[in-house]
Amino acid sequence: MVLTYRPDGCAYQGREAAYGPGWNRLENELEGLQAAVMDQVEKDGRYINALAKWSSCMRKSGYLYDDLQAPRQELARDIKSTGGSNRALRSLGRKELRIASDDYVCECRVRLHETVYEAQRDAEKSTLNDSTRADLRRYQTLKRKALGR
Repeated sequence: MVLTYRPDGCAYQGREAAYGPGWNRLENELEGLQAAVMDQVEKDGRYINALAKWSSCMRKSGYLYDDLQAPRQELARDIKSTGGSNRALRSLGRKELRIASDDYVCECRVRLHETVYEAQRDAEKSTLNDSTRADLRRYQTLKRKALGR
């Protein structure tokens, strides 16, 4: 992806003033690295296997979800059909809590969190080098200083 920005623009200058010189470049670089790591995680066989197990677990609870975003997408679609009715919104809220509870049980059962952690750790090791690790430390330092002011 190619990012373009105006270094003479207010947003650019404001972020540089608030966080320090080089902030915009670091933020864009690290967002790209984050996306690259997540792409690797989503292609990792351990993650794909855990996701399939999660989906199977959710099916046993009555849901036909193939990916982790499906519950959110279903609820977003359902909210549009409520017409803003308080009764319908409360019912949808109860549905959301049931889904979240069943989702949590399934995620724990298939050890999804641990699998993502392992896959992400491995992806970070293969993606990050000494230069990007130094950039990450600089980013963290700039952010801490800005938040401290």
